[in-house]
Amino acid sequence: MNNPTPRPWYRQLWPWLLILPPAASVVGGAVTYYLAVTRPDVLVRQDCVQDGVTMKCGETDSDQAP
Repeated sequence: MNNPTPRPWYRQLWPWLLILPPAASVVGGAVTYYLAVTRPDVLVRQDCVQDGVTMKCGETDSDQAP
């Protein structure tokens, strides 16, 4: 009749393995939010022109070879 007492839930491995992915997602989301709020947006230079999929910046007609 020596029944060992079961360990508490926080001493088991499975609850922590189930808690870890959502907790990591919350921490990752908080870090992403912090970086988005504290870093300024980089502005595009005024002399850039989008030509289809490419961006041409700082080029004028005189810069191109004949």
